[in-house]
Amino acid sequence: DTLFVDAKSLAFDFTYYVDLKDLALNPGDEVSYSFEVRDNDVLNGYKAAYSETFSYRKLSEEEIRNSISETSVSIDQSLSMSLQAMKNYEKDINSVLEDLLSKPSLTWQDRKNLELLIERQQEIYREYESVKENLREKEQLQSELFSSNPELDAKKKELQELFNKLFDESTMAKLEELQRLMEENKPKEELLDALENLKQQGDFMAEDLERNLELYRKLELENRLQTALEDARRLQEKSAEIENEMSVLKRTDFGENKGRLDSMLLDLKKRKEDLEKGLEDISQMNSSLEEPTSFEVPDSLLNRINEKMKETSLDIHEGDANSAKQNQQQTTGMLQALAENIENQMNQIEQENMAEDAAFIRLLLKSVVRVSFAQENLMNELSRIRVNDPYYAEIIRKQSSLISEIGFVIDSVRAISKRQPQVALTTDKEVKNLLGYTDETMSQLLRMNDVHYQRYRMSNRSAMTAQQYAMTSLNNLALLLSESLDNIQQQLQMKGNSSGNQKGMPQMSSSGQGKEGNMKMPMPSMNPGDEGRSSQSLQQMQEDLNKQLEALKDMLQEYAKQRTLGTDAKKSSQGKTGNQAGTDVSEEKISESFARAAAKQEMIRRMLQQKMQESGVLDPQSASKLNRVLGDMERTERDLVNRILNNQLMARQKNIETRLLEAENAELKREKDEKRESKEGRQFNPFVSDSLDSWFEKKRGVDVIRENMPTLQPYYQKKVQDYFFRKD
Repeated sequence: DTLFVDAKSLAFDFTYYVDLKDLALNPGDEVSYSFEVRDNDVLNGYKAAYSETFSYRKLSEEEIRNSISETSVSIDQSLSMSLQAMKNYEKDINSVLEDLLSKPSLTWQDRKNLELLIERQQEIYREYESVKENLREKEQLQSELFSSNPELDAKKKELQELFNKLFDESTMAKLEELQRLMEENKPKEELLDALENLKQQGDFMAEDLERNLELYRKLELENRLQTALEDARRLQEKSAEIENEMSVLKRTDFGENKGRLDSMLLDLKKRKEDLEKGLEDISQMNSSLEEPTSFEVPDSLLNRINEKMKETSLDIHEGDANSAKQNQQQTTGMLQALAENIENQMNQIEQENMAEDAAFIRLLLKSVVRVSFAQENLMNELSRIRVNDPYYAEIIRKQSSLISEIGFVIDSVRAISKRQPQVALTTDKEVKNLLGYTDETMSQLLRMNDVHYQRYRMSNRSAMTAQQYAMTSLNNLALLLSESLDNIQQQLQMKGNSSGNQKGMPQMSSSGQGKEGNMKMPMPSMNPGDEGRSSQSLQQMQEDLNKQLEALKDMLQEYAKQRTLGTDAKKSSQGKTGNQAGTDVSEEKISESFARAAAKQEMIRRMLQQKMQESGVLDPQSASKLNRVLGDMERTERDLVNRILNNQLMARQKNIETRLLEAENAELKREKDEKRESKEGRQFNPFVSDSLDSWFEKKRGVDVIRENMPTLQPYYQKKVQDYFFRKD
């Protein structure tokens, strides 16, 4: 290349870039390079200058893997430390705010405390920036060793966007604003407003940081599973190479090539041990998640591979060529089965998660729409009265109750955001807006309710404006959730089509059961002749749901105990072992459990409806029973959405389970009867009297009332049941 220099200058610095990617270096390769610069002095002869020799060595495969592992651990630890620092930061802000509110003006110590708060926030920011840099470094290392996966890459990009949004320009602007006010010695009131804004931002950041940490751990689990799958496929290829090497060797050549074959088998064994250790690490990481997946290490298959590799090595030492070839061939086949096992588990976990998330979002959408309509109705009621109307107090009570329901919706959105990064990306802004508008609505309503304020202003305009904004945010949230639901359903459909084309998919485990605590969703078979098994799976799913509701009931009792007894009860109950009560139960966890239970009940109901449609014509008695079961399921969904879990609901659930079991037995009996020879019956015209027809009409009306029974107080519920008992 030609360099243009100033002829008058005695020295000249230049920069020259060498792209080492053009050399296509393999892991562990090393290259040395230097620079030579010549002038163009034709008269006196060309003169040259030489640089020192530089060297570059590309990391080996083992070094890259170790570096990726260390970086992953560092990222997790840094995020955990940042989360704890953010929670401590929130407590310090609250303490400073309470202290400043009780003072007429700021002292030197108060300003020092504010400076410390700013420094701590900046430290958290610097730590978070280092996490983002480690993420980029980790991605670069993985790209050098592993092939790209479009689905994982899309999730990584979404997670990177969430990381970038946490400390955005608005957050830093609020921090700089507080610094500016302190430097200019502004009055206490302005500092308190800026500090209050920073506190609210800190609340959001702590929740977002906790969500990002959980999403990172889930993505890291998927990433490691993908790495394990690629390693298993490489093992299969290595084993196939050894198998081919053995096939071309004659019996007499085995002794001469014994050392080379041993070396190849040792390398295969080491790689297999590394894969086995990686699978154990994946299992431990899975257990540490808030919601572990159904992944299980295929121990029995790994043990068989170990035994077969030992037999191969022994055959080589004994010179038994035929046995060595056969054992190596079986090793290759089992390594292929291992790769298929990992791949099938990955697909099953993803499909289960997407199906569960789709049901969760579908139910959440119903809640958002219902709350939006309730907000609109309340806004219309407010528009028809004035502040001095006695009904105004009832408006405040209704709005307060509605804000509690909105809080449940927000908790559910945050719960699904920990599972779906695309939901977090799209709904983050609307959730924060919704929180602000609901707070503003209540503030305006209480402000106008003040006796002194009524003397000057008698209009509801400001409160109605805030209500309108809250309703708009709810509608926007519903649209965003609907789009996310469509995306998940499309992905689920594509996954279903691709998995349907796979052949010979092995079972995940010998027992077929997931780990305890996971929500399993066995889909019933819809093929002809499988109706008995599908009905049985529905009954089992209902039984699992009832057990889940029993656990939720215990959780509610523990939560009530914590609320009543305070921290002393928590400390005493933490001494208990196992799954006993005593674990820290949060409001968000309870809301999420209610939503998941409702989503699962809705899924069972839809599956039952589909089965009834595909079964064709049912006899009137069976159809009536199953329709009542569907009605009971809908009532359960409604109660769970409203966070109602009482003895009446549990009795209804037990009845649903019994009805499904009866349907299963009846179906099995019908299948058995269909195998007998059928005979054509005689035609006859049935006679039904007018009185009997009238009785059926009344009975049909009573059934309609029963299926659409509203939620009543226990006293009135008993009265209604007595009435129907007398009617029957």
